[in-house]
Amino acid sequence: MRKTILTSSYFVFISCNSPSHLSNEKNEVRKVLLQFNDYLSKMNYERVYYMNYLSSFDSFTKEEVIADLQNSMHNDEYDFYLNKLYIDSISEVFVYNSNKYARADYRVNGSFHFKFKSGEDSLRKFKGYCQNHIDMYGGTNVRCDQKNKVLNLTSKDYALVIYSYRDRRWFILSSNGAKRIGNIIPPEIQSKLQY
Repeated sequence: MRKTILTSSYFVFISCNSPSHLSNEKNEVRKVLLQFNDYLSKMNYERVYYMNYLSSFDSFTKEEVIADLQNSMHNDEYDFYLNKLYIDSISEVFVYNSNKYARADYRVNGSFHFKFKSGEDSLRKFKGYCQNHIDMYGGTNVRCDQKNKVLNLTSKDYALVIYSYRDRRWFILSSNGAKRIGNIIPPEIQSKLQY
C-alpha cells in the first residue's frame, strides 16, 4: 500500500485546550482524538483501523491497512516515535442530517531513528534523509543528529472527525483521506471545514 495514504493519518493528538474551555461537542471530539492517540501510542493498530473513516480504505483489505500502518512506524530503515503531539484547534462541530463534522488542526513532534547496515555510507545517506525533510518541512522544523542518526521533525496537519448517526460512532479522516474521498461530505460542510 502507498504510505502517503496512511502516514499523516496517524500523527495525531495528545494535548489540547483545557476541556473546561470547550463546548460539550468540542469536548466530545477532543475525547475521540485522545482515544485515537492512546490506541496509536499503544500500537493497537486494529483499534486505530476501526477509528478511521473506513471508506478511505475501500480498495485495501484491513490486513493491508494495518500492515502499512505498522510499516510506516517501524520498518527496516527506521523506527518512528511520537515525542509530543498537540491539538491546536477544534472547529465548531457542524450537524448535517444527524451526522456531526469537525476539523482538528494539530502539530506533531516525532523522531526517526534510522537503521543502517554495516558497510553503508550511513552519513551520506542520513544527510540525504535530512535534506529531503528540510525541503518538505522547512529548516526550522527539522533537526538532524548526525552522530546518533536521529531526525527530529515538527509538522502541522489536520484531520476531520466525523460522527456517523447510522453507525452511532465517531471516525477520524486524515487530511490525505479528506483529499481522496472528501466529496462524500456534504458540500455545505466541506466549505465550513475548509479543506
